[in-house]
Amino acid sequence: MSGADSGVLRAATSWLVSAALSVGLVIALGWLPWRRLGGESGSSALLAGAAIAFLGALCGALPVLRFVGSPVSSSPVPVVAAWSTGLRSGATVVLAMVAATGTDLARQPLLIAVGVGYLVLLVVETKWMLRWLRASGSK
Repeated sequence: MSGADSGVLRAATSWLVSAALSVGLVIALGWLPWRRLGGESGSSALLAGAAIAFLGALCGALPVLRFVGSPVSSSPVPVVAAWSTGLRSGATVVLAMVAATGTDLARQPLLIAVGVGYLVLLVVETKWMLRWLRASGSK
């Protein structure tokens, strides 16, 4: 395995572990409040909202992983960070709109769950992104 491949694998693994633990924490802490907020549908909305936030964060991680894996990157770090932010936000908004309008999930608990998941993962992903962009920016 080359150095670039090893770096991408390490970066992807660290992102996946951090994001999965964060989403798990959101679900664990939110289970009872969401059940109270929306009943059985509230619990489903929490799971769907957390999944939407996770998928949005995954989209945001892709430009960083591409940057980490490239032996010589032609994109400056701020451009990679901007692409990451744009993809993350766009994917999350589109998925949330589809879920809110195209499913029978309780809309209010769903959108609150997306927001909470987005904010929690934003902190996790920003720390992760800064770490890996700084480490890879000195190629």
